[in-house]
Amino acid sequence: MKKFRGRQVSIGKLFERVQRLVYERDIQDFEEDLELIQPGEAIENNEYDEYEVSEDDEVFEEDSEEEDSAHTEKVPPFKRFVEIGRVAQINYGKDYGRLVVIVDVIDQTRALVDAPDMERSPINFKRLSLTDIKIEIKRVPKKKDLIKAMEAADVKNKWEKSSWGRKLIVRKRRAALNDFDRFKIMLAKIKRAAVVRQELAKLKKTAA
Repeated sequence: MKKFRGRQVSIGKLFERVQRLVYERDIQDFEEDLELIQPGEAIENNEYDEYEVSEDDEVFEEDSEEEDSAHTEKVPPFKRFVEIGRVAQINYGKDYGRLVVIVDVIDQTRALVDAPDMERSPINFKRLSLTDIKIEIKRVPKKKDLIKAMEAADVKNKWEKSSWGRKLIVRKRRAALNDFDRFKIMLAKIKRAAVVRQELAKLKKTAA
């Protein structure tokens, strides 16, 4: 314990008080110097190089903010929307995996869908997986008009060529395999792994 102004104060508290006084005095001196600086003048500091204060810095910051906002406005956050003509896939229920077309929006949770091989029916948005395919149709078209629009847009081929469609085709083929087909696939994978190991060993020898 040390005496400070007639009172006993611990060394830790005394050190904190001195630090606070020094910090407040530095802030006050900095604010006084900042008031004296005008645009175009140089700030001289022993620890830093000269820095010229100019009004161009503020203009540059404003331009950069405008560019950032314009860039964010150009990039849309979503590309797939629940809209008339949007092709979707049913992801739940008895019609699981079937491609349908949204022909009308009933409310905020349901849409009216239709397809060439099914009856027109309402369905919840949660049971639909939207695709990138969209066709041009009117609201609630006739069945023949819908089929004609799907054929004109080549929906089936576009879906089968997409990565999503190819994965589903492979999944269906695997599900339809019998035990002997699975056994043949297993042998083919073993042979392929052996060939890969041999080629890798050759590359390691040549590199060494």
